[in-house]
Amino acid sequence: MDYIIKTQDLNYSYHNGQKALFDVDIGIKSGEKTAVIGHNGSGKSTLFLCLNGINKPQKGDVFFKGKEIDYSSKGLLNLRRSVGIVFQNPDDMIFSSSVRQDIAFGLLNMGFSSSQAEEKIKSISKFLNLENLLDKPVHALSGGEKKRVSLAGVMVMEPEVIILDEPGAYLDTVNAKTVYKIIEGLSQKGKTVIISSHNMDFVLNWADSVVVLKDGKAVFCGRTEDLFLNNELLKYACLDEPQIIKTYKMLINKGVIKINSPVPKNITDLEMLIK
Repeated sequence: MDYIIKTQDLNYSYHNGQKALFDVDIGIKSGEKTAVIGHNGSGKSTLFLCLNGINKPQKGDVFFKGKEIDYSSKGLLNLRRSVGIVFQNPDDMIFSSSVRQDIAFGLLNMGFSSSQAEEKIKSISKFLNLENLLDKPVHALSGGEKKRVSLAGVMVMEPEVIILDEPGAYLDTVNAKTVYKIIEGLSQKGKTVIISSHNMDFVLNWADSVVVLKDGKAVFCGRTEDLFLNNELLKYACLDEPQIIKTYKMLINKGVIKINSPVPKNITDLEMLIK
């Protein structure tokens, strides 16, 4: 099976010797929506930094489009043009004084002229509703605005794969919905999108596939429905069962729907089963 990103026997330890990832074998299909889940400290953020080449594993390999990552300066530059990462805290990604300068930073470093960069900035700003903020100082932005600016800085590079570490973090409900709508738009554009999340109802509804990490080990990599029907694995990985799945099982037990009915991913799917 062809994967756009794959890891093989991936091991990573921090500088203090603490081991964060153990023999991780996962595969991400091109164009799929993949959620990486697990309790805090399970290794999600560390794995993301390995997929982007920021972390170099002490053992094992990361492959992009079937080729091992080249950790030379040129190789990493090429990788990060194709695999973009949006950190959980937007303040970790925003360095310039204005929104326009921050979005332009990566483009100018890649050799785009000022006029070429400006065209791309206009396009991405329209998509993310940032047009009225381009000349605003970044320190004056709200949390939701900062999150969209950090997204813009990655999306403007037009990577094939976009990794988002807890995209709803630090956001209120309204801004979180805006960000998740943007993420869905990326998927519709054919991007491979990888996110981490603690919201299992969202993961069930959104993700095509799931990677589960526990204590630095990948204990599951497969279809979302298969994970959430595996009670033993959910308990082992300390994951909550989505409410839709609880209701689905209850309706099967009561004979309201057939035992082999398709697994619903949201309330609309569940209503269709009952009709």
